[in-house]
Amino acid sequence: MLQLLIILVLAIALIALIPVAYFYYLLRRYKEPSHAQEIHSFTTEDGWKLRLHRRKPEGIVGEPVFFMHSLSSNHLNFEIPYGHSLVDFLAKNGYDCWTFDSRACRGAVPPKRGARMKSTVEDLLTKDIPAALHHIRSTTGHARVHWVGHSMGGMLLYAYDLKYNGEGIASGSTLGSPPGFKGFRLKPRPTLIWLNRHAHRLMDRSFQALAPFFDFWRPVSSLVPINWDNVHPKLRAKHLFHAAEMPLPIIGEQMYGWASGKPWTMCDGTLEIDKRLHQLKTPLLAIFGNLDPFNSLARVNAFFNAIENPDKKMIYLSRANGNSANYNHIDLAFAREGEREVFQPILQWIQEHPAGLANRKPKAATKSRGSAKAAAKKQSARTVIEKKPASRKK
Repeated sequence: MLQLLIILVLAIALIALIPVAYFYYLLRRYKEPSHAQEIHSFTTEDGWKLRLHRRKPEGIVGEPVFFMHSLSSNHLNFEIPYGHSLVDFLAKNGYDCWTFDSRACRGAVPPKRGARMKSTVEDLLTKDIPAALHHIRSTTGHARVHWVGHSMGGMLLYAYDLKYNGEGIASGSTLGSPPGFKGFRLKPRPTLIWLNRHAHRLMDRSFQALAPFFDFWRPVSSLVPINWDNVHPKLRAKHLFHAAEMPLPIIGEQMYGWASGKPWTMCDGTLEIDKRLHQLKTPLLAIFGNLDPFNSLARVNAFFNAIENPDKKMIYLSRANGNSANYNHIDLAFAREGEREVFQPILQWIQEHPAGLANRKPKAATKSRGSAKAAAKKQSARTVIEKKPASRKK
């Protein structure tokens, strides 16, 4: 009887070790890519150590572009596939590209144990982003930067504009960023929310472990709104393995709540974003895809038409509009014809809204809406810059 029990325990232990061994095999096979020439580490006012990855144009001093990642990604959101990404394209055209790992990313270092699980979207808006923008402006000498955001990264641009009066932003370009969710209801997923809350690390690793299967498996789900036929052929599992992240519990639940009908408010309800989107001041290029479940044509048209600032442009990508494919939500960042249909319009928009000469001081924001500069000044002065040659893969 004892021998059978020992055998059973050993068998269970062996089965449990299989997924662990598989994951560590993936870590050895897929090394984390690093294409930046410099990696800047800085500390926020509440002690988080975050990173900005810098790609500079060769031979010139370009205007800075800040890239804010989506809900389920990190700085690689805009850097894959290497050689064919938006960062590659803008750097080749003379722009100083800064991709960001906020506290929502696994690469961020919290000040104490348990802090990661308490992170909110407000933390990204009021602590991480002002500090990151301050670092970029102080490093480059430019008073203003260009902002490019995918999904949540663009929603945070809307929120930043309304809270800080668009301070320090020369232009904004958003990819599939919902202007609220009026009329949209996300399918309830209480089990997934519970698992992410109580076993986030396991969920995150499991999410990563699925990446190798995407080379031949094309899942269709509201959780993965992507047109696989529109994905760049160079995008492979080795890119997705490190680019995909499971949202942190509270951040994920906040986004889920807004997509399930709750009012889009932040900062204890004092920032009513969905009611004030018409007040956006930042010159805005908003790009959407016709297959995107979060952005119906009626909703994005209503959003765009309501913006009082005339310096705006909207692109709705679909075959009916003469594009190469029907675009969904995720593939906006790395589509087959992304360089021509997505990257080139972003480049043109940035060129039409120059950030101005370097060494200019940022203008003070309107007091009634808060100051990003004041928030950024609370950032710790401790900054580490790791310089290294950009990798060159054949």
